[in-house]
Amino acid sequence: MRASKKKYCFESNEKYYRLVKGSSASIYRLKAGKKMTHYAQLLLDVVSKGVKNVGFYPLYLPVDDIAVKDNNRLLIRRGITKNTLLIAFHPTFSGINHWRKTRKHGRNKIWPPASYAQLADCLHRYARQKNLELRVVMNLLPKEMKFGETIVAKSLEGIDIICPEPNFMRYTAFL
Repeated sequence: MRASKKKYCFESNEKYYRLVKGSSASIYRLKAGKKMTHYAQLLLDVVSKGVKNVGFYPLYLPVDDIAVKDNNRLLIRRGITKNTLLIAFHPTFSGINHWRKTRKHGRNKIWPPASYAQLADCLHRYARQKNLELRVVMNLLPKEMKFGETIVAKSLEGIDIICPEPNFMRYTAFL
């Protein structure tokens, strides 16, 4: 297998960049700044710099057929069918526990629980006006449950937490 000639560094902390700095590959990185842009957009911007002809971001995530069937069974058990307008929130990120301790680099990475609850309530009102069957869900890992439960408690209309045993292939099928 040939090594990639492109390297991506998604950490804004300079010490991580130093790990790849001497590489002969093209290095695309996240730079620290005060610009108030959502973290996901910042990462997509880094990736787009290393891709030619960016219109839509050329992202591909393979999905296993067995995982699709497993995920569909999980959703059906929760009363979610093909007729359900399903809106999923993923309110956390892998570094949430660290972020809560420092808050130094996390200001653009997380939205307050009350904002998620308000958005869910707004979506439910819209669905009722349009006579749509709507479910707002969060597919969370066990360590994210406390944050998710805070969001649920603040929602007047309801958000369902889906927290199956962690399984990356099933999660990609969910996406």
